[in-house]
This record gives sequence, structure tokens and C-alpha cells, in this order.
Amino acid sequence: TAEDPWPLLADVPLIRILAVLAQAMSLPDESGRRWAVKADRHQVRTTVARGLAGEGLTEVSAADVIGTAIDLHILVEDGKGSLRFSHRIVQQLLAAMTVDIDRVIALVRTTGPGGDAGQPGSSEVEVATYAENEAGLALAAAQLHGERFTERLATANPALAAEAHVAARFDTTSRAAERICAELQDGLAGATSPPVAIRALEALSRMGWSHPRPSDDDPTRATHLVPARQWRLGRQIDTGNTEINSIRQELASERRTIELPAFRIADCPVTNREYGEFVGAGGYERRELWTTTGWDWRTRREAVEQFVANWIRKRDTLRQNPLRIVRLIREGLATPAQAAALVRFIDLDESDLAAHARNHSNQPIRAPEAWQIPATGWLNPVVGVSWFEANAFCAWKSEQLGVPVRLPTEDEWEAACAWRLEHGPAKSINSIENGAGATSPVGAYEASSGAGDVAKDMLGNCFEWTFDYYRAGDHFRRIVKGGSWRQEQWRAHPAYRGRGNISIRTDDVGFRYLVEAP
Repeated sequence: TAEDPWPLLADVPLIRILAVLAQAMSLPDESGRRWAVKADRHQVRTTVARGLAGEGLTEVSAADVIGTAIDLHILVEDGKGSLRFSHRIVQQLLAAMTVDIDRVIALVRTTGPGGDAGQPGSSEVEVATYAENEAGLALAAAQLHGERFTERLATANPALAAEAHVAARFDTTSRAAERICAELQDGLAGATSPPVAIRALEALSRMGWSHPRPSDDDPTRATHLVPARQWRLGRQIDTGNTEINSIRQELASERRTIELPAFRIADCPVTNREYGEFVGAGGYERRELWTTTGWDWRTRREAVEQFVANWIRKRDTLRQNPLRIVRLIREGLATPAQAAALVRFIDLDESDLAAHARNHSNQPIRAPEAWQIPATGWLNPVVGVSWFEANAFCAWKSEQLGVPVRLPTEDEWEAACAWRLEHGPAKSINSIENGAGATSPVGAYEASSGAGDVAKDMLGNCFEWTFDYYRAGDHFRRIVKGGSWRQEQWRAHPAYRGRGNISIRTDDVGFRYLVEAP
């Protein structure tokens, strides 16, 4: 039928015969051996002849079947006497037609994460190929057997079950989907390393799952109460990590002891999924959510003048200290190409900067920078947002919850981080040393820390906007805290005082909010 082509394909003898071949090439035999992605013509001819005999087609030769399959571009000859299917997906779909659910799941258990794929002596490439092959079989089996297969698969490999469930366009609110998400959350709770947690969280992202967050009937949900008390802030905060504790004194906030009233800090930085709700609700079009300066920035009013002023200041700083470019290369913070770009930047005059600003500023802003989120990325922290966007989101969130929501001050942020560290040290964070090369799903590094129910990702992953000025009277820059995947671990120390231009959007700055609720 138009909805399900599989019964029709299964009625074609050629397809059934080639399915036998696909099974032989994809699945291990009784001895545990399997073919690679291609086989010599003799192996193919023998297997096709067996398929013909099973169909009772004794008058048809194996050579004719192979020739027809080549003409139809189902099989491809490599010129060295070997044959393979034209695409691995074709091989996997055909193989899945011959295999029942139990056998596919057994194969997945063998070659899933941490499993041993292939026969003794297999190369790493072959092992990876076998694991990919079994994953492909699972995706094909989901198309053939429906949600009952993905629900069963969840017990063997919940991340693959999520991928197959979504790829087949099954309902992500069904009973099978609930089972998959439950298995993934169990795996997340027992994660022993960040990569294991990342795999589970990316799969949950595919399934549309979200971290708990405050709601209008419970604005304190998914927040942490930071108690009213005296706090010792600055470099004296001990993270339990010697690398992070090595923060440079000149870049740290001052040592101080202060009294703060109780407040509630969000469990995690705002994720792409939560911020997407703000975008979808028209948050960028509602003038009342934005400050006057923020609205002018969003609509690009005075953008050229502000852009030029900001970049003239940066250019002049480099002109006064050109050796900074050399230091960036030596410290691994800039590539030679990036350093060359900075050299060219030094030579730009105001007319060059103004021309670039006019080209850059011809459209109003309607979403974060580079707002293209993959299916696996909705649980990552939102980045590419300016200080103005973070404040507009907080105004919208206040509306949703019916209580004040705002960015924390630097003191509040440091106190919240100190409170989190009292429940467990920062064992591992997403910083440049870990080589992730991007943000990670929120909570991935916290899951294996053993710290329990604590505020997630206050150290590493992405910097977070605070309300405070970087320096008194400097209205263009605010303090960012927490370090990021782009920076060294020591910059994640709670005392590190990063500076963020309120109108600039980068791929390692996000935010979390404070809820003023009992």
C-alpha cells in the first residue's frame, strides 16, 4: 500500500532472493563469522543459488539474478571480482526482511556501546562497520515491525531505540516512547562518565524530553534554594579541583564576606528547548519585554554607530599592544589564520568598519546567533544570545510564572556556585582541555560527579550573563561567569570575572535565571 510498501516488496521473488544475500552479508553465521560489506562473486553466486532453490526457481540461473541486480543498480561490481550492495541502507533493509525481532535485538546487545563486535582478529574499522551495520538493521526493523520493536529495543540500547523511533516518525508521546525515555533516564542516573551521559541526553533530546523547569503552578520547581547567610566569596571559594583553583589573581573578583537573603537559582542554564519556547511565543516581536536600549539593538537602530564604536575600541587596544596577537598563538588561543585576521583588523579604518556594520545590520534580530539546532542539541545550553536577549527572556519568564525572574548579580551567582560546591567538588567540566569543541547537553558532566541533586553546569560548558557591570560606569560590558568549552579550566572558577559586551553574541555565552519566590 502507499502507507506500507513492505508487503509489496516481500512479494517480489527477486527481492526475497536478494534479501537472503543481504542476510548472509550482514549477519554472522552459525560459527559467528560474517562477511564484510562486499563479497567475491563466487560467494554471491552460491548464496543466490541457495535463495533460488528456496523459492523453487530452478530454471533461473544465479548469474541471471546477479546480472539483473547489477542492471537495476541494486548490486555494484568493484572491478576486482567483488560485489556489494549499491548502498548500505539497501543491504540493511533487505536483511531486516529476513530477521525476526529477537535476533536483531541480540545483535544490538553484542555490538552496542561497550560490546564486542566482529570475530577475533577484526580491525577497528571492521568493528565499527559491524556496529554501524547492526544499528542500520535496527532502524530498518523499526520500519518493518513498528513501535513494538522500538519498545523492545529500549531494553538493549535505549539511545538506538530513540534514534529508530524518531527516524520512523513514530509518536513521541506513545507508551513505547515513554519506555524509551524511562530507560534513557535510568542510564543517565547510572552514567559513569560524561560520554555515556551525553549519549543518553542526546537521545532524550531526539525524543522531545526536557529537563524539569519552573511552571506557573510551581515556580520553585527545578530551582535550588540558596539559603540566607554569610558567604565568603572570591578566590577563597574552593572548587575541589586544583586546576580550576589556579585562577590568576588579577582576573578574579575580590575576596569578600557578605550577607545575602535567600534566593532561588535555576537548576541549569537555559537550554535550547526552553529558549525555543520564548522564540516560538513571539518573544522577539513583543516590545514590552525589552528595555529601550535592548529594543533598539534588536531592531538594529543605532547598530552601525555602536558596532563601529565597539570595534574601534578593540582595534585601538590591539594597536597599542600588537604582541598580544603573538601571545594568543603561543598559548594556543588563536590559529595562524585567526592571528592573520587580527593583523588585518588592526589596519581597518572607520569607513571599513562602518561598511561592514551596514552589511551586517540590515535585518532585525529574531533568534539567537546561528539558531540551527540539530535533533540531538535541544538539551544543550542556549548560546549566541546577548545580554539584551537574556533580559527579555527573563521578562517573558516572569510573565509565565507570575513571579519576578531576572539575571543573578555577581554576588548571587558566586554564592549559588559556592552552595553547589558544598555538595560535591567539580571533578570534570566541559572546558578546552576536554576537547569537546562545543557545548554539551546540560548535566552531562554533572551526572557522573556523584554530587547528587545540585545546580548543573555552573562550571564549564558556557559562560553565563549576570546583571552587574564589568566596571562602574562601563555600560557596554557586563560580567559573565562560569567558564566555557572554549576556555581553560581556571577560568571556570567562581571568582573569575569575564567581561561580555552586552550587544555581542558568541557561541560560548548563555545564561541562567534567578526566581524570586519563597
